[in-house]
Amino acid sequence: MQNGEDTGDPLVDFVISRLPKFERMDLPVEDPTGVEVTFVRNKKEIKAFVPVLKDKRFSIPILALPDTAKADYTAFKEYKTSTRRWTQKMVDESGQISFYATAVWLAKKVVPEDIELVCAETAYNPDGSLSPTGDIWRFPTKRTMVDVIKMTSRMKRAWAGIKELGDKTLF
Repeated sequence: MQNGEDTGDPLVDFVISRLPKFERMDLPVEDPTGVEVTFVRNKKEIKAFVPVLKDKRFSIPILALPDTAKADYTAFKEYKTSTRRWTQKMVDESGQISFYATAVWLAKKVVPEDIELVCAETAYNPDGSLSPTGDIWRFPTKRTMVDVIKMTSRMKRAWAGIKELGDKTLF
């Protein structure tokens, strides 16, 4: 949805045209003092300097790719397509949004003030395929330093678990 290209489907193109957009589209949260990572996005190899979460035992590179963000990271939006209607409670509890806010805090030492989940509703066609309905639901949400601290703890636990699993698998 975020690459800005016409699909040829009038309804899909209409929905895409209604999505709010900032300067940065589908790009990683960058931190010039972070660590360089290489990843593949849309069959293209991309290099970026990303924020690092430091722990006593290791440093964790944080690759966060919000769908759209302001150049200064004071705002970002995440797009979803769904047959199920999102609720404000679901958005407020979204770990993905907390992850992105934490990445911004690690890079810029500020929690974004303007955060929003934008859901483009979809429905099943008689043949079982999905199509947009044309309805877009916007849910503003907030994250606080408490949310960032909770997410950094979650990231450290996850990284430790991944490392432990990798050590068991490799040795």
